[in-house]
Amino acid sequence: MPADPRTLLDALFEAHFDRIFAYARRRTIALSDAEDAAAETFVVAWRRIADLPLSEAHQLAWLYGIARRVLANQRRAAARRQRLADRLRAALSVPRQPSPPTDVLDALAKLHERDQEILRLATWEGMNHTEIGLVLGISPNASAIRLHRARRRLAATMKGSPSIRTWTGWRGSVTDPEQGEEV
Repeated sequence: MPADPRTLLDALFEAHFDRIFAYARRRTIALSDAEDAAAETFVVAWRRIADLPLSEAHQLAWLYGIARRVLANQRRAAARRQRLADRLRAALSVPRQPSPPTDVLDALAKLHERDQEILRLATWEGMNHTEIGLVLGISPNASAIRLHRARRRLAATMKGSPSIRTWTGWRGSVTDPEQGEEV
C-alpha cells in the first residue's frame, strides 16, 4: 500500500466511491443530499487518513462508518433548520397577502422591469417615496415621479380595468393619454 496520503486517498476513492455513494443514496431522499454525503465522507477520510485500516477488507467498512456518521449529521442539521424555520414562522406570523388579480399581473409583466420594480416596492412592500428612493438609489422626489409614471403606464396597459385602483392602492386619477379620459 502506498505511504503517500494523497495516493492513499485517490486509491480509496477509486475503489469505493460508487459503493459509498450508493449507500448514501439509499438513505436519502434527495440526490443532492447523497452527493453531499458521499463527498463529505471522503473529506473526513482525508482528514483521518492516518486512521485508515491497513487491511483492504476493513477500509470499505471504515468508510461506511464515516458515511453513517455524516448522514446522521445531515439529518440532525436538517431537523435543526426545520425547527428554526417553524419558530421563525410562528414568531413572525406574517399574514399571507392576497395575490393581485390576473389582469394586473398580465399588465405588470408587459411593463419595463424598472416600472415593475417600483410598483412592487410601493404596493407589495408598502414603501413610501423615501424608502423607495433608498432602495433604488434615487431621491424621494425622483421616486415619486417614477412611481407616478409607472402607475400611468400600468393603467394604460390595463385599459381601465377596475382592478388597478384596488391593487395599486392609489387615490389619484390617471388620464388615459390616448382617450383623454380618466381611467
